[in-house]
Amino acid sequence: MAAKLLTKFLSHLHNRRGIAMLIAIFAMILTITIAVEVSYETSVGYIQSAQEINRLKAYYAAESGIEISLFRIFLYRKVLAQYGQQLSGQQSLLDEIWQLPFSWPPMMPHMSKSIRDDVNSVVKDSMMDAQYSVTIESESGRIDLNSLGSGNAALIAATRAQLLQLFQNSIKSDRAFKKKYRDYNFNDLIDNIQDWVSPGNVGVGGRDKQSMYKQPEDAHNYHLPPDAPFKTLGELHMVAGMKDDFYNVLKDRVTVYGDMGINVNYADAAVLKALDPQITDAIVKKIEDRRDNQQLGGPFQNMQDFYSFLQGLGVNTAVMERNQMPLLFNPEYNFRITSIGTFRNVERTITAVTFDMDSVASREAAILNQNVQQATGQPQNALPPNQTMPGQPPGTPPGTPPTNQLPPPTGRPRIVMWDES
Repeated sequence: MAAKLLTKFLSHLHNRRGIAMLIAIFAMILTITIAVEVSYETSVGYIQSAQEINRLKAYYAAESGIEISLFRIFLYRKVLAQYGQQLSGQQSLLDEIWQLPFSWPPMMPHMSKSIRDDVNSVVKDSMMDAQYSVTIESESGRIDLNSLGSGNAALIAATRAQLLQLFQNSIKSDRAFKKKYRDYNFNDLIDNIQDWVSPGNVGVGGRDKQSMYKQPEDAHNYHLPPDAPFKTLGELHMVAGMKDDFYNVLKDRVTVYGDMGINVNYADAAVLKALDPQITDAIVKKIEDRRDNQQLGGPFQNMQDFYSFLQGLGVNTAVMERNQMPLLFNPEYNFRITSIGTFRNVERTITAVTFDMDSVASREAAILNQNVQQATGQPQNALPPNQTMPGQPPGTPPGTPPTNQLPPPTGRPRIVMWDES
């Protein structure tokens, strides 16, 4: 009997030990699972925090590129105001102040070892471990969409012709675009763009502009189209009939921060070809070669210089002259800055546009003067007799028409557009 009781007790004890072992194993597995989960969550949080730091460093690197570019623009304006007249048509020599791409750390080819050592020393002392690259482009080398609301018939007609030519050139050069839109009437789209910026409720051809849009609920305070200049290029997406394909044709060739004209000396190939159907790729290449080479003549000085050059290439400029094509040849004052900051695997881009109010006021005064002259048949000053145009040198008699010479800058360039991505 005693032996049976002992055997039963040992068997029961053994079973309890087995259960305890199972419980211990289960608890260990649960603990390991929780530990792995906590470790994973901690790793994810660490990576997210590290990425956020990387994004911040990349962002501030891009912002540093913007700041150094604003200083370069300020310096360019300062030097141009002080020495521009003395250069006598050679002002483009100063363009290198803003035109040369810049990056950090500085990467200059053909540096001597001593200069490279100095650069490396400066980079080390800067305590900046991110990088950025920045470019500055002319903004007045693009077609100004807001010219369509200027009220100047010649300027509106010329701008419409340039926009139409952009689409026609895309049909010629892009097979996919041609296949989709060769029968599309782009004049209708250009009408809608003009209606967006022109004042009044009556659109092109006497139509009711608002009938093409679904009006917002607070239409008594705001309606579509707004009958006002474009504030941003993104507004083009809201124009009736606008498609992504059309926007992609326009976005790199038009601006809403222009001078009511195209600066020939800074326009790219697509914009130059939009000036007239006779301007081919070969002619564009000769234009670019001429304006980039002082030995070939350098930048064009005025309208006559440009037309004479085109005529020498076999281009009939009669239509351009008759339509009073809005072309500019003055030094650049409005700029587009693109700064790309990078840190490790993160990249941030900031795009900013600077706008010089004095140059725009000067241009608008010239347009107003032209409108008055067309209406009256007599030359007029665009300003009252007792008012001096902004940008005139000190001592200029009141009422004197504006010139291309602007006063020295007194502060930071005005930023009118800021986009982060």
